[in-house]
Amino acid sequence: MDLTDQITAFVVTTGEPSTAECYRRIAAQTVRVRVETIANVTPMWRAFQSMLDRCTTPYFVEVDADMLLEPGAIEALYGAIKSPPPGVASVRGWHPGEYPAAADTAVLCGWLWGDAEEQPIVGVKIYDHQIVKAYPFTDALSCEMGQVFALLHDGHDVANLPKPADRAGCLGLHFATQTPAMAFARWQRFAQKHRGCDWMGWLAPHFARIERAWLAEPESAIRKAAYIGFVAGMAGPLPTGEIDATATNQDYRRLAGIVGEHAAGPRELNIYQTDRCNHRCSWCLRQRGERPAVPDVTAYLISTILDTLPTIRSACVAGFGEPLMSPQLPAVLSTLRDRGLVVGLITNGALLLQRATMLDETGLAYVSVSLNAATAAEHAATTGATTWEAVLAGVRRMVAGSTRTGLSSVVTRSNVQRVPAFLALARDLGVAFVHFHNLLPHDGPTPAFLGDVLMVGCPEMAVLDEAREAPGANLVESWPEPIDLAHPPPGRCVSPFVSIGIDGAGGISGCRRVRPPGIGNGWFRDPNVWASAYMSSIRRAATGDREDAFCRHCFGNWRG
Repeated sequence: MDLTDQITAFVVTTGEPSTAECYRRIAAQTVRVRVETIANVTPMWRAFQSMLDRCTTPYFVEVDADMLLEPGAIEALYGAIKSPPPGVASVRGWHPGEYPAAADTAVLCGWLWGDAEEQPIVGVKIYDHQIVKAYPFTDALSCEMGQVFALLHDGHDVANLPKPADRAGCLGLHFATQTPAMAFARWQRFAQKHRGCDWMGWLAPHFARIERAWLAEPESAIRKAAYIGFVAGMAGPLPTGEIDATATNQDYRRLAGIVGEHAAGPRELNIYQTDRCNHRCSWCLRQRGERPAVPDVTAYLISTILDTLPTIRSACVAGFGEPLMSPQLPAVLSTLRDRGLVVGLITNGALLLQRATMLDETGLAYVSVSLNAATAAEHAATTGATTWEAVLAGVRRMVAGSTRTGLSSVVTRSNVQRVPAFLALARDLGVAFVHFHNLLPHDGPTPAFLGDVLMVGCPEMAVLDEAREAPGANLVESWPEPIDLAHPPPGRCVSPFVSIGIDGAGGISGCRRVRPPGIGNGWFRDPNVWASAYMSSIRRAATGDREDAFCRHCFGNWRG
C-alpha cells in the first residue's frame, strides 16, 4: 500500500552504527512512506522540532536510527491512530494532573524491545501532524514531556498500544547499546532522568539488574559501560536540558580510560623509527636542533613493547626522520607482521622506488606519502631537496603493486590555493586516497602559527569548499579541520586513550600527532605505563580538565 501522501518517516540520526539497517527496515515495510533524514541536529528537542517544521503529510513517524522496525510496524501504527483498537491506553493515568476528557489521539506510541532494558519499552511513535504542529518541543530534561502535558491539558490524547508480553509482540528492536559509548550515554541519561523526573521511577529495579549483568560478564565492555554510565548519572551534576548528542561525552572518556574499554592498554602503536632524513624541511624540529638525535627503533624494542602491552593491534611507522632510511626498518616491519598487527607507513617517498619490493613483501595495509606540494618547485621549497621526480616514480611503483598507497599534505592559509592542483596530481598518479591536514602548533600559538593556521570563518575555507567539488575530491578521506579560537575545543582527540608512541631511546608519546616523546628509558618494560602520570596528564588535556596550548590549537582536538 502506498501511503507516501499520508505518512513521513523521519529518521533521526547522529551516526549510529545501525543507521543503514534502520533505513533498510523502513524500505521493507508493508506500506510505502515518504522518508526524510534529520542528521546531526542536537540537542534532541531541536531534532524533534524539525519534524514538526518539515512535515508536509497528515501523519509522521519518528524513527530514531537505533530503532529497527518489524515489517508491519508503520502500518500497525497508522491503522491504530486512525481507528484505535481495544486495549489502547491513554497516558493520562501515568502522569500527575487533572485533564479533560480526550477528544482525539494526537500521538500514538508503539512498543519496541529494549536491548538495554530487556523488556518492552515505549519507543516508535506516530503523530497527527495537524494537531501536534501547534505544540512545539522545548528544551527540558525530558524534552517530549512538555508537549505531552500540553496536549493532555487541551483535551488531546497521547496513548500507547497494548503492551506485549514478550519480544515477539513488539514492533521492533530498540538497539540502543551498540557500542560501549552508547551504553554509557544511555544509562547515564536514564539515571539523570530517574533523579529529575517523577514518571521515570519505573527504572529503579533496572539499576541493580545492570550491575548483576556486568558482574556476570565482567569482560563485556558494553555491560561495564552501562553500569559505570548509571553510576555517573546518579553521582554527577543533574543537567536541566537535553544533551547535545554530537558532543563528545567527556565523562565516558575519563571513566573508560580508567575502568572502561581503554583501561586495559593501547590498541595502536606509533613508531618514531629514525631521526635520519634526506629532506631538510625548515619547519622540522629536527632541522632546528631542538630534538636530540636518538637511535633507530629495533625489532628487539618492538618485541619488548608488544610483550609489555599485548592490547596493541595496529602500528604506524613514521618518525621525526625518514623511516625508509633506517637499516632496522625491514626487521621492524617483519616483527610487526609476524605479530599479526595491521601496519601502515608514512614516508616522504624519496626512497620508495628502492624499497618498494621490501615493502610489498611486508604486506603493509597502506603507505602514505607526505608530499606537501603540487609541483617540483613547491616541493623543493618545502623540503630543501631535489627529489620530486624520485618521489613521483616511487608513488607510481607502489600504486602498481599491491599496497594501498595515498598522498597527504598540510594545508595552510598560505598554500590552500594549491589544493585543486594537488587533487589533479593525485588523480594522475592513481593513488587510493588523499589526506589533508591543518597546521600543527609545534611551537605553540605563536604569531606565525596563528597567521597561517586554518580557522573557522577565515576566507581561505571558501577555497576548500570549492575544492570539495573539484575533480579528484572523491579521493579525499580527510579534509582539514579548522580550529575555532572563539570557543574551547570540543575535546574529541582520542589519541591518549588508544595510542602510544615510541622512539629508539625508549621514549614515550601520548600523542599521535608528532608531539615529542614525553618520558625516558625503561617505560617499555613497565606494564603500568598506560596509567603513568604522563599519560594521565595528556588525557586531562584532551578532555579539557587541564589547559594545554598545544591541545587547544591542535586540529586533532577539534576533529578527533
